Amino acid sequence: MSDTILTAIISALATIAAALVGFLVKRSAEPKESPDLSSSREALLKKEHKFDVFVSAPMAAYETDAEVLADHNRIAPVVTFLEDQLRLSVYWAGRNIRSKADFDAPDISATNDVSAVLESKYFVLLYPSKIASSALFEAGIALRCCLTSIYFVHSAKDLPFLMTQASQAFKNVRIYEGILPDDLVALLRRHGKEFFSPRATGS
Repeated sequence: MSDTILTAIISALATIAAALVGFLVKRSAEPKESPDLSSSREALLKKEHKFDVFVSAPMAAYETDAEVLADHNRIAPVVTFLEDQLRLSVYWAGRNIRSKADFDAPDISATNDVSAVLESKYFVLLYPSKIASSALFEAGIALRCCLTSIYFVHSAKDLPFLMTQASQAFKNVRIYEGILPDDLVALLRRHGKEFFSPRATGS
């Protein structure tokens, strides 16, 4: 084997070795999501999400157009703050709904909403009063697949019993009480994106 060929082979091997070392160093330096930060194994394993935040609210549960519009007007400022101030991508099924005539067919809505929950990093339930709603169903799905679930409620007592205990039982659930939209927007303004960050046990 000629010296020229041998030199080329050694040079190529050195280049490959350097690239491999660089790759391994980079991987070791990447932050790893601690399993102590969330109850959801699925969320910890997922590296990419279509949406940053899934906003869930009981709009379809209201009986009149006036109630639907009032709920839309409570939620819209929260979504606007998330998108415009925090630069987060938000899925909100009620974005274009201001009356009962605006709702999609139930089966289409259910398919789209469940798919969006599964593709979201964080989940926010906006629950201004005690009402039977598919938003509670979405919260159950989010418990399994979202890194953090936040329940913003007028009163924690309005939630079903097991959900009132969720923040004690699961690391990825937090419950806040307040009035929409002002109290939640104030929290978001104060904490920014850190509001959604998973928190270790005891923090």
